[in-house]
Amino acid sequence: MNTASIKKGTMRNYTFDAWLVLFPLLVAIISAVILILNPEYTFLVLAGAYWIGSNTHSAMTYTKVIWNKSTRQKYYHFITWVPLLIFAICILIGASTGSIIIISVYYYVQIFHYVRQSYGLGTIYKKSSNDTTPNWLHQNTLYMFPLWGLLITMHDGLSFIGDTVYSFNIGKHALLLIGMYTAIISFLWLIHQAKNYLHKTFSIWYFLYIISHYIVFYIGLIHIKDDTIGWVCISLWHSIQYVLFVWNHFQYISKEDSEGEIQFLKFVSQNIYLLSLFGFITAGLFVYALDIMFNDKYIWAVPVFFAIAMMFNFNHYILDAIIWRRPKKTAK
Repeated sequence: MNTASIKKGTMRNYTFDAWLVLFPLLVAIISAVILILNPEYTFLVLAGAYWIGSNTHSAMTYTKVIWNKSTRQKYYHFITWVPLLIFAICILIGASTGSIIIISVYYYVQIFHYVRQSYGLGTIYKKSSNDTTPNWLHQNTLYMFPLWGLLITMHDGLSFIGDTVYSFNIGKHALLLIGMYTAIISFLWLIHQAKNYLHKTFSIWYFLYIISHYIVFYIGLIHIKDDTIGWVCISLWHSIQYVLFVWNHFQYISKEDSEGEIQFLKFVSQNIYLLSLFGFITAGLFVYALDIMFNDKYIWAVPVFFAIAMMFNFNHYILDAIIWRRPKKTAK
């Protein structure tokens, strides 16, 4: 992050932050409108979400891991035996219990990952400004609304890509209580934003980011009744954000490491077009695999496909949780 912008409320500059906050939101809204009016395009847009999400944005995580010798040595197990272990566990579960467990874990872990990333980006915007919102309120604001939306979705049962997702109904009274708590948290957050405005500590980018968070999870989990379409919209929003965020990170660390070891890798990682081309090619294979599965050919390929997808995605979820942490300062 640019040191000069630490207390200006921006992550990079006004142009970049406008793209990061507004463009993914616009894509999610447009996708929602198109898919609600034309649900037959769901799998086409799903392929686009997979293109950006499971390929381009996962590739950027792995690029950071193998960026230089020290990171490769530090995280070598995440590019060797850990993915194979995840794959073996998924195949074992799929063979013994069927697809519902794999589909369910895949869906819920991704939703949590989307919320967790959004919390991370929201926290960056908060720390980059003079915002005085208490940390507990900031955290509850970002986590409670998606949780409430997910519980509403689970109330009537869940399905994802044509298969059932395990869900449970907590009852109307419990759902109402959680909704009331979420409303109180949201109201308190707005009160603090008004306080920030009066005390001249208000951050427009932090405010807009939290609002975009609410809008996307409302559209994806509450407004859209088709769970697959809702997931696609959230996934697109999340993935575009991640690509922009990591691109910005690569730009920053390249300045510090201009004499690094893998110049070609760095060239590709900083070129969104080349990364997207990689994603486009692998997305074509994904669409072909979907065509096979949903025409009842090679039905055994369904758990294998999700096991492979989980292998790369779960592995990069773990990596994301590790590589973006700031090292703790040790006392002298």
